[in-house]
Amino acid sequence: MSHRAAAATRRTAHAAAAAPENAKEFLARAWIGSGSIVIGRVGPVYTPPAYRRRGFASAVTAHVTRRLIEVGARVMLFTDAANPTSNSIYQAIGYRLVDELVEMRFAGL
Repeated sequence: MSHRAAAATRRTAHAAAAAPENAKEFLARAWIGSGSIVIGRVGPVYTPPAYRRRGFASAVTAHVTRRLIEVGARVMLFTDAANPTSNSIYQAIGYRLVDELVEMRFAGL
């Protein structure tokens, strides 16, 4: 199967997706939140279950990461610390743990 990586640019976001030629669906997608890009956040990154474990998310995540670096942004992403698959991909691309966040919700607020 032939695959291509396509980058789409809109005014407020950039995305990269891997898809088969003439496909009506994507294989993996990673978004870049933007505006004035000083710090570029990659995510969410998603691959439909039928296309997982083929490297598509790795490719698009690396692509959007390179794009942010090319425009001079400091790059970051949030990941689930309990997901070893995504964390190993991000480390292979060059990400490293800098800090951890905890989300808390308070009843009635």
